[in-house]
Amino acid sequence: MTDLQLSVLLSDVENMRMRIGALERHLNVAEDVFPAATEVETPEQPVEEEAAVTEEVTTPEYDPAQVALWKVAEHVLKDSQRAIIAAIIASPSKSNEVLASELSVTPQTIAKWRRSCVEAGVVRGGSRGRGVLRVEDKREFDNLQHAAETLVEDGKTKANVASVRQNLYMAIKSGRRAYDYTWKYLG
Repeated sequence: MTDLQLSVLLSDVENMRMRIGALERHLNVAEDVFPAATEVETPEQPVEEEAAVTEEVTTPEYDPAQVALWKVAEHVLKDSQRAIIAAIIASPSKSNEVLASELSVTPQTIAKWRRSCVEAGVVRGGSRGRGVLRVEDKREFDNLQHAAETLVEDGKTKANVASVRQNLYMAIKSGRRAYDYTWKYLG
């Protein structure tokens, strides 16, 4: 992925976050002004006496503003985007390439929506990729991204996380040291 593609992708994600934030702020204002407007009413259905079997279904209680936000966001998404999100949620362990071939889209599109799902907390992140070992202190990381983020947080480098991750990948691939450490894949 080129730097230009990465910057475009990051700006798309940032724009998406800004839109969601604006919607949340709008819904909070709307709830203060019109509290009954966000309530969801369920119609009552007559209960037949012949049906003796009744099941208790416990539905989780959601904040009405959150439900309204989901409804708005649902209308913004296209059917193909909903299909991608549903496929990621249904099988989060499948690779981007496999999902892309199943859904006839690019792996980059799957990666974009996978990141959005992780950020939204729908899918657990960090489990993708191979584990990485920092040989000198035997410290293990979930993946290259986690190792790169740790190096930046620890002040070992002032570079951005994406370039540190790429440097770690090249160091493992070529067998050289990076950031004063030797790196290897686990397993």
